[in-house]
Amino acid sequence: VAGIDVPAAPDGHRNISQPWESSEIHDGATLARVAYDVDENTQVFAHVGGGRTRVARVFAITPTIINEAG
Repeated sequence: VAGIDVPAAPDGHRNISQPWESSEIHDGATLARVAYDVDENTQVFAHVGGGRTRVARVFAITPTIINEAG
């Protein structure tokens, strides 16, 4: 907010998040490769792969400075 001094940083040993907040992340990836030697000088190859990430989050609103006390 304009005209309000930024207060000192909070104590890093305190957790400002709420006990009901949560975050769950699942990552998965697959990669496959195949190669075939046609003859002494020729090789045919292919690569295929993919990935997927699923995220589920529940968070409170980010704390906001509203006055000089924080």
